[in-house]
Amino acid sequence: MDHSVDILSALIPAAFLLDLIIGDPAYPCHPIRIIGNGIIAPTERLLRRLALDGRGGGLILLIATLGISSGFVVLLKDLLWPYPLVYATVNLYWLYSCIAVKDLRRHTEGLDASAVICLMGFTAVRCGVVQAGL
Repeated sequence: MDHSVDILSALIPAAFLLDLIIGDPAYPCHPIRIIGNGIIAPTERLLRRLALDGRGGGLILLIATLGISSGFVVLLKDLLWPYPLVYATVNLYWLYSCIAVKDLRRHTEGLDASAVICLMGFTAVRCGVVQAGL
């Protein structure tokens, strides 16, 4: 069995605990900001210059973002695997940075239930039904 599964299964609860205690970190090196500023923004600019700003360009952007992000994670995993403490620390950082339970709760405290349901990704039609009380 892959030992990385054992390590990650121990790190996930730790990451949730860190998130509940500290909250989502807001800083320039947040993994989501790095993906947005380092992959998505330059790729989108390139696609727009090439007049690929429709669905085809969106698909290319999706594939590029997922491919580069996943490739980086896999490469880093392979490089750090011989160093278990560093491997665990980096993975804990990534997991913690990508969990936002405390901040999501804080941002939704003043909203009524229908608005929270809308924010969770339901379609506008469903939101309208919930808000109308149907």
